[in-house]
Amino acid sequence: MTTALGVPAVDNKGCDALTHRRIIGAEWRTTGILEGLDVSGTAGLQYKVDAGTAVVARSDSDGKMLARYEGGTVDTVAGDASNPRIDAIWIASHNSHQYTDDPDNQVYVGVTRGTPAASPAKPTIPEYATLLRYMTVPAAAASTQGATRTDGVEYALHYASNGQRLGGYYDRRSFTISNKESNKGVFCRVPIFIPTDRYIRFDMSINFSATGSKGALDFSKYTELRVAFRIDGAIKGPTRNLTGYGAWDSRQLNFTTICGRGNHTCDMVIWIGNGQNADVHGTSSLEGLELEIYDNGNDQ
Repeated sequence: MTTALGVPAVDNKGCDALTHRRIIGAEWRTTGILEGLDVSGTAGLQYKVDAGTAVVARSDSDGKMLARYEGGTVDTVAGDASNPRIDAIWIASHNSHQYTDDPDNQVYVGVTRGTPAASPAKPTIPEYATLLRYMTVPAAAASTQGATRTDGVEYALHYASNGQRLGGYYDRRSFTISNKESNKGVFCRVPIFIPTDRYIRFDMSINFSATGSKGALDFSKYTELRVAFRIDGAIKGPTRNLTGYGAWDSRQLNFTTICGRGNHTCDMVIWIGNGQNADVHGTSSLEGLELEIYDNGNDQ
């Protein structure tokens, strides 16, 4: 038996620390920043970390903790003479009562340094840590003042919240879609995980034109793309039609549906209805074909 959080202990029986962490874990489905904890460079070989609070965890079975950091600096080293590197700044909570290798029960911030390279990779942080920010350190840097932020920050996500991006696939190739209905093409597979039955939203974008056309003023050729969204290989909702001519036109579709809890694969099938095949245009400035999946909240 356990004691509910908030009920006083009786005869030394109360809500123990592990139960408390698991209760917190039931409220937050991801680790991440709650507020503050912004990371910035300094005139020395340190990063400044603002005061703030994060949801942190040691393992899935250990629940989660709320870690408060009152702000400070964390040390790193000078840049490599020739190549940049990526530093990962993180926060973690020690728990010497349960983990004997921990020196104490304090909240710490730390830095994991990546390997210098012409195209540096992000380093792997300790499994017990929660990422605050990736920072790219230029070659030969003598301070972190010139370090630049890499990617966004990861915020903790409440179980009842919505709007989170669950995943995406971005195909920047230029290619031709010629599939017919009997042989629908499968595109942009996106693996997702949702902890409860939830609404999810498909956001699709494509830049395309009719094969064989000669630019924006050519209406002599047309193509009709038929698009359907799938979860685990099953089509959900209606088929949508997109018509294109000579222009390299960017078009968007979205669709919301209920999805059961667990791991799933989302994708879309596309085929040609009437007209010509479709040329997809992917460049450094054109999207080609992309699919993003968003969490739209609990199914209630």
